[in-house]
Amino acid sequence: MRANKVLQLNSSGKVINSWGRKGAGPGEFNLPHMLAADTAGNLYIAEISGRRFQKLKRKK
Repeated sequence: MRANKVLQLNSSGKVINSWGRKGAGPGEFNLPHMLAADTAGNLYIAEISGRRFQKLKRKK
């Protein structure tokens, strides 16, 4: 099940990377809903059930 993951897709729609799993810890999600990125490539994810906001820092 992928409901609790953030997926990266290629231009054909194939999953090429994924992050997270179900849970309440850092990097875990309860129904991630909205995603945004900044100019440094960091991701910001809002969760519905977890009612929180997480930042995933891009590795350099």
